[in-house]
Amino acid sequence: MILVITNAADAHADVVTRILKSRKIDFFRLDTEKLLDSLGVAVSLSNESSDWRIISDDNEVKLSSVSAAWFRRPMPGYVHPGINPQNRTFVQEELAAVLNGIWHTLPSIKWVNSPVAVSHANNKILQLNLAKKVGLQIPRTHITSNPHTAKEFFNDCGQNIIVKVLTRGIIQDENRLRVVFTNRVTNDDYERLDDIRFAPTQLQEYIDKEYELRITIVGDKIFTCEIHSQESPQTKTDWRKYAAVPYKEGKLPPQISKALLCFMKALNLRFGAFDMIYTPDGRYVFLEVNPSGQWLWIEEKIGLPICDALVSELTCYR
Repeated sequence: MILVITNAADAHADVVTRILKSRKIDFFRLDTEKLLDSLGVAVSLSNESSDWRIISDDNEVKLSSVSAAWFRRPMPGYVHPGINPQNRTFVQEELAAVLNGIWHTLPSIKWVNSPVAVSHANNKILQLNLAKKVGLQIPRTHITSNPHTAKEFFNDCGQNIIVKVLTRGIIQDENRLRVVFTNRVTNDDYERLDDIRFAPTQLQEYIDKEYELRITIVGDKIFTCEIHSQESPQTKTDWRKYAAVPYKEGKLPPQISKALLCFMKALNLRFGAFDMIYTPDGRYVFLEVNPSGQWLWIEEKIGLPICDALVSELTCYR
């Protein structure tokens, strides 16, 4: 059985599970926000046996039958509104402890990707250091909470730097979610660098771009999408500010492909969505990897068969 660990609003999981169903491949989709609501969880351990189950009112799934799991985008479990507000965090932490225990103690299965690998790989400092080790170029980077060193870095880079987040960059207000994009630091922002003392901040030299690359790797298959972000002022600094720019299938030099596969192996990843820059002078510069990144938009825009590759990766050891 294939276990898909995600949330109910995940369109990527919708597509993959439709294919699994059409091919009559046994799977269970675990939308984790339903746990403690319409779904329960049970773990039984003794000297003689171990048992892991997901339970609903009319069914139960024994996780011992799982051969592979896609750890996609789980959400926190449900907390009943009757729970005292002071206890809500406690309830969520207890559920997280149960789930982490299950993921760590399931019999040997194939993970795409394991929760441990995802947590490890999400660290941006680790990513940059590893990219350098496997032979990829990286931007000059300075991470600091010291305004003086930030201003030194600004001047050392010819007053041409960007500021970007180290984490997901999601800020939740009471009524909405906000995304923190990558932004240029201008001369007018110079004095605002004093605010860095309130939180560690990642600064990087600005890299001129011919175009950007979203490189999706599934197992040993590499899918390269060129994003011609410089054709719109809106996307020059961060292509995620979506505009109508061309997207094209690309091809990487063998040494870049080899370095990326070495990177994946070092982090024990079977899936990774890489962001890189191709410069006007012909250099490939690594920016970051998302071990749970989005890919459906690439398939829709230029037809790269990423979904089929993912299904094959999940089922090849059944």
